[in-house]
Amino acid sequence: GTASATSAATESAAIAAASVANSTPPAILAARALIVGSMLSVGGVGLISAALFYASGCNSIEELIHNCKEWTPKKRREMEEKIGLTSSSNANESSLILSQDVKATNGMTEDEELDYIQKKYILPVIGDGDDE
Repeated sequence: GTASATSAATESAAIAAASVANSTPPAILAARALIVGSMLSVGGVGLISAALFYASGCNSIEELIHNCKEWTPKKRREMEEKIGLTSSSNANESSLILSQDVKATNGMTEDEELDYIQKKYILPVIGDGDDE
């Protein structure tokens, strides 16, 4: 009774699955899966981005970018301190150096800033090339 009905149902399901699989070539199934997956991926990222934009309370993309540029380094420093990557003395020392560099490069063009960084940090490490 029940065992033969179960086996008949299983056999019917297997035949139906085989007929569906045989009617559509594997390349077509793969292409459909790729299209659906891509659409879900792009749509999902779009929805997450829209939700973050809405939740942030920003009125423009520029405002959101500005807020992220301020929020991200602050949270990174907090996380580094929690897991012990930096000590507070190293953080104070690096912020002092950063503050000095910001003051020194204030009003410089991009090329002038690159020259400043090269003279201050790169040349002392690699030498100025006069050794040859």
